[in-house]
Amino acid sequence: METAPSKRNRDAQLACPGDEATCRVVFIDGVPHVRVAAGCEVWRCHIQEEAPPGLVLNPNPGRLTYNGRSVYLTRTEYRIVAALAATSDVYPHDELAGHVWGSAMARERASSLRSHLHTIRRKFQDAHLPDQLIENIHGKGLRIAEWAR
Repeated sequence: METAPSKRNRDAQLACPGDEATCRVVFIDGVPHVRVAAGCEVWRCHIQEEAPPGLVLNPNPGRLTYNGRSVYLTRTEYRIVAALAATSDVYPHDELAGHVWGSAMARERASSLRSHLHTIRRKFQDAHLPDQLIENIHGKGLRIAEWAR
């Protein structure tokens, strides 16, 4: 007599119906994540934010993972890092503040942005992540370090 697959197994089978080797469900700290391969069209439309390779962003519960080490971020900290991870270009400070808090609040939030960046870098250090993961390009803005991509 065949038994029905467990919910976990059923979810793993649904990850990519066309080819099991393309996508798979992985568990990070006990939480299931769908690892989507580059050529997969099944789940591509469900990905909201793409991060540089080596950097994994999980919006719920606001976790950043880099080379297997995780850091939990507040909602605002997560939005800052996700905005930086979404582009390989330098993100000007005022545009980043506008993205996080809205364009009307961009100028007023410049010092708040610096404070959040300080806290993010401190969390990176506490988790033994390189605090240079976020680079400050003098006079231009911020970006995720090229070596982290």
